[in-house]
Amino acid sequence: MEIEELRKLMEEKNISEEKALEFFGNLDSFATENFGPRQNYKREIDAIRFRILNEDGCQLCNAKGQNMRNLFLECLYDLNEYIPELIDTDMVRNTMYRGTYYLRICKSCRARFLNHLKEWREECVALRACKKDSDGYLIEEGEE
Repeated sequence: MEIEELRKLMEEKNISEEKALEFFGNLDSFATENFGPRQNYKREIDAIRFRILNEDGCQLCNAKGQNMRNLFLECLYDLNEYIPELIDTDMVRNTMYRGTYYLRICKSCRARFLNHLKEWREECVALRACKKDSDGYLIEEGEE
């Protein structure tokens, strides 16, 4: 189903974009809980969520306005475990960011995210002088 058909159906049924996104999120949770994780199913749902996403709304705090920011993340880990609002772009057509996670956020949420990144960096830099194993876990005195 193409995006225009989907939007027309939503309009006919009087379904808001917010309700549709909530529905697809709940559908994904239902499928995962009842049928186990099915990554391709999740990616199909995320492709639909990406296509109907309101570009004037923050996915996290629901702020409305035309000054939203795009956040793309890639880290070879299922980030939905931590941020369920993220959209896996693997099955999204016509995007140069395929294979990443996407989030549409307002300036305020972006600022909070960047502040957390700064704190995380400072915490990690403070550990430079400590003994660590090859995965970066701290080695206690006497262990080795």
